[in-house]
Formats: sequence, C-alpha cells, structure tokens
Amino acid sequence: MRQLIISVFSVVFFLAEAVAEPPPNPPSSFSAAKKIARNIIYANPEQRVTIYCGCRFKSASSASGGIILKIGTNECKYRPRKNEARGRRLEWEHIVPASSLGDDLSCWKGGDDACVTKKGKTFKGRKCCAKVSEEFKMMEADLHNLTPAVGEVNGDRSNHPHGNIANRDDVDFTYGKCPFVISKSFRDEDNGLTRIAEQSPEQGRDVRGDIARIWFYMNDAYELNIPTEIWNQLVDWSQDDPVDDAELARDQRIFEAQGNHNPFVFGEDP
Repeated sequence: MRQLIISVFSVVFFLAEAVAEPPPNPPSSFSAAKKIARNIIYANPEQRVTIYCGCRFKSASSASGGIILKIGTNECKYRPRKNEARGRRLEWEHIVPASSLGDDLSCWKGGDDACVTKKGKTFKGRKCCAKVSEEFKMMEADLHNLTPAVGEVNGDRSNHPHGNIANRDDVDFTYGKCPFVISKSFRDEDNGLTRIAEQSPEQGRDVRGDIARIWFYMNDAYELNIPTEIWNQLVDWSQDDPVDDAELARDQRIFEAQGNHNPFVFGEDP
C-alpha cells in the first residue's frame, strides 16, 4: 500500500510542477500543421502508426497530394465499420477536440462580422474562429495535439471525451481488432448526455498515457477546463502508461518544429 501511495503522489506532484506554454513558433494554420506533421513529425516509416488502431500508413500519389492510409492487416487488423473510403484514409486527429478549444471564444458561439459568405450567409464555430481568432488558430495548429488516425475512427470519435468505459459490452462501433471503442450515451456530472471514447491497451503499444499527457499540456498551455471526472481518469492513464522512447522522440521533433516541449513528457525517464 505504501508503494501505491507514493506512486500516486508522485504523479500528482509532477502535474503540479510542470508548466506548459504555447509554442513560440507555431504553424501558421491547421493546413500548415498537417504538412509539418506529415513531412517532419511522422516522416520516417517507423513513426507512421495511427494513434488508436496502430495501423501503418504511407504517402501515396493522389490528385490532392495527400496521404492515403495503407492498412497492414496482419498488424492492426482494422476493418471499416461503415465508410470504406474514409477507413482507408489518414486524417489528423485533435486529441483535445476543436470544440473544447474554441467553445469559450465569442467567434465559436456568436460568430463575427467577418464570418459571412459571399452569398451573405453568416457562420460561426470552428470555421469562423479559424478565420478571425489568432488564439484559436494557434491552438488548432499546435503539433503536440495532432496525431495520425484512421479517418473513419477520427470521424466517429468526433468530440467525445476520452475515458474508461465501465461496461465493455456497452459499445456502439467496432473496427475489427482495433482496440478503440465508443460508449453509448450516459449522463455526466452535469446531468447531460455524453459519450466516451476509449483506447485500450489490449493490442500493441499502449498510448493512453500519451493521450493523457497531451490533455495535460493543452489544458495548461491554453487554460482549458477539463472536467474533474475526466482529469482523474487521465491521471490514472498517465501513471499506468509512463513516458517511453517513442513519446520522447515525438516530443523532440515537435520542439524542433515549433519551439516548445510538452513538459509532461520532456525530461521524464521512460
């Protein structure tokens, strides 16, 4: 019991001591960030593995010049749930979703005078904030928060929070043997309906700690407000899945690209 108490205390103490700051040299836009992620952060074949399903991907020729996901069925055994095309396409996943980044900004809820189409139709939300808010553009393009994901899984995850699903039978979507599930709706502490997405360590490299430390970084750097029940779960994930060499190497590449470390990763021994 004494060993467990010390371990938990050390995690909480580390979270209190770490101080994250926004990047001094951020990508100019989300589009620019995706190119940096493709060409620098995940440039080498051994780095090109999706966050949730562990599927390898590679660059392929296309009219748009984008990345097409090549699935190694013997490794990740991903199977599209419904959308075959999106299930074979790589997308860049925001671990902390864009809605959590922009929800408190006026452009997200109320729009802006500049957020008007050529036909005179007003718009708000992510599209508006990306147009008028420098703060949002920095958050949206922060490379620490961007990870490669199977397109269909990225779409299904949407803006659902991460956490543990109490009943693993309570699952809406399955993707072959990809260890990622999305729960049915339940009521949270504010009595609102929500859903939880869980990446489990049942197959391949455990990335739950990686996910947790990205949440900690974004919360600290941009003064977000993570709900208590999610925060407590993320602390457990960070403790159960310590920093490893792959996470440290990714952090270093991001530092070289945009000038800042994730202090919840940097300096930790794997």
